[in-house]
Amino acid sequence: MMLNIEIPLISLIVPVFNVEKYLKRCLDSLISQSYKNIEIILIDDGSTDESGKICDRYAKEHSNIIKVLHQENQGLSMARNAGLDIAIGEYIGFVDSDDYVEPKMFERLYNNLLESNADISVCSFFEDNVDETNILRVELNDKIITNFDAVKNIADQYTGYAFVVMWNKLFKKKLFDKIRFPIGKIHEDQFIIHKLYYLSNKISTSSCCLYHHVNRSTNISKSSTTIKHFDDFDAVFERIEFCKENNLFFLYWNIEQHLVFLVKYYLNKWTEMGNLKTNEIQLIKKYLKKSKKFSKWCYQNGYISKKNYSSHKKIFKLKLIDIIKLKHLSKIKKSKHVKLYKNIYEKFLKRR
Repeated sequence: MMLNIEIPLISLIVPVFNVEKYLKRCLDSLISQSYKNIEIILIDDGSTDESGKICDRYAKEHSNIIKVLHQENQGLSMARNAGLDIAIGEYIGFVDSDDYVEPKMFERLYNNLLESNADISVCSFFEDNVDETNILRVELNDKIITNFDAVKNIADQYTGYAFVVMWNKLFKKKLFDKIRFPIGKIHEDQFIIHKLYYLSNKISTSSCCLYHHVNRSTNISKSSTTIKHFDDFDAVFERIEFCKENNLFFLYWNIEQHLVFLVKYYLNKWTEMGNLKTNEIQLIKKYLKKSKKFSKWCYQNGYISKKNYSSHKKIFKLKLIDIIKLKHLSKIKKSKHVKLYKNIYEKFLKRR
């Protein structure tokens, strides 16, 4: 039930780019929200399919709540920033146009904010296939946490994803007064989420799964190049500088753990991709060296133990077997001589 008070306006920002197959489902889920005082801002980011026309048709049919802005293709960050620039709501929500939400999502997020006097409300969510079958649930606990705890949770290997992304949250708009998404980044959320948490009084988390994140092979994060993956590392290194500027050194242990996780995750991802170019492997080495340097600094200054540093510095170094995998593993898997290559690999593994 909605609380019996005058409710403020919530602005929902929806970047749209070539999602004609999914857009109607998304918009229908927003129009049918139980929280009625909303504005839906559609940013058509240069779509070349029927998405722009669908936006215009919905805006004509629901002119009281839907705004449409058409712009040349400039990417997700620019689209979200354009929405922030024209939003007039006291609260801000972000929805990806190939996803959809539960009918009471923003009612519950708003009530959680109000009841806890928080600045950001976060909900659990579903990971769905395109046919709407549920793959898994990413579940949080019903809690009220501090801004520092929220920053720490970004690096949690189980729930960190839920604390990073924009689309399972409701924000007080004032948090964005001086913050915008970085241009040209594929992990744009990572660059600003810690800043938003830092500005917050409290953060409310909910165990209710209210958002459906749809996995598509054409999603930016799934189709990006190897070099683009480094955006994730750049965001963490920017977070290190942010913590340094704001004397948040107690978060360094957490950030170092996050770097370890990223290296493991992406080395596995890059290995599966295979066929990496020499310049890409050199970049990987560069980022690993930078990560190792930070890990060493953390150890020397007492933020991580000697045991952690000893194990982590091995992770931050490419071995010969790793380089061979990065260059050739995807080819080897398709090769007629896969058994021969397997034997060679086993010999290399014994030398490690």
